[in-house]
Amino acid sequence: KAEVLFGEAEMSISEDAIIYDRKVDISWLLQSTPAAKSIARMPALLGKSNLNFILNLPGAARESNASSQSEEGRRLEWNFLLKEHATEPMSMTAEATLPSSRSLWMVLVLIPVLLFLIQNRRSRTKLEN
Repeated sequence: KAEVLFGEAEMSISEDAIIYDRKVDISWLLQSTPAAKSIARMPALLGKSNLNFILNLPGAARESNASSQSEEGRRLEWNFLLKEHATEPMSMTAEATLPSSRSLWMVLVLIPVLLFLIQNRRSRTKLEN
């Protein structure tokens, strides 16, 4: 869990998944100056101002509350109108499957075994000749 500009972000990584949770809160900013306080009272003054947030994941998203995602599900994008979130935080959540590392380990184990078998076979062939 980390405190970031305008809120908090939390990310947890397990053997097969990554979970991302972020809340962006601009309400404290809108209370910081007299001019900003008038915007807090009339969020419509923010007009079409928005926050766009893009998250690229190592694997396809299983779940998310993103506004849109790429075809393969690895790129998520959130779009928030600030006037709709002047008093409440913007929430971004995603859960993705991590690529399996087991197949990589299998390849790394099999390569030396195959090299040993090939070398052993060549050595036998030389000895027989």
